[in-house]
Amino acid sequence: MDTSVITSGEPEHNPQDLQKMQMMEQAGNELLQENQELKAGVEQDKMKIASEHDAKMKQLELERQIEAEKAQNERFKLEEEMKLKRWEAEQEMLLARWKAEQELEIERMKAEAVAQAAIVKAHQPPAGNA
Repeated sequence: MDTSVITSGEPEHNPQDLQKMQMMEQAGNELLQENQELKAGVEQDKMKIASEHDAKMKQLELERQIEAEKAQNERFKLEEEMKLKRWEAEQEMLLARWKAEQELEIERMKAEAVAQAAIVKAHQPPAGNA
């Protein structure tokens, strides 16, 4: 029969081996923590980049909308200016026609006055025969 002492089933380790194992375990834990921190930093960077991208895309869309509004406003302004010029031209034409009609009426009235004066003069006896 074996006279060696039966232990709990674990091999015996000397204190130096235990210390090395503890140091390795601590180093592994530190590496694990560093890895988790790096992963968290990468995720934060990804979120920051995505957020910046979204903000830039929103700004570009806003700028596009502003430019579209400016173009629409400019088009509206030009259309309204054209309407105003057309209306002014029509008014000038109407005024010119009215003035021409008035001048014709004045000439007609003058001619009528001259004709009336001639009729009156023709019906008056001569001034020396009275």
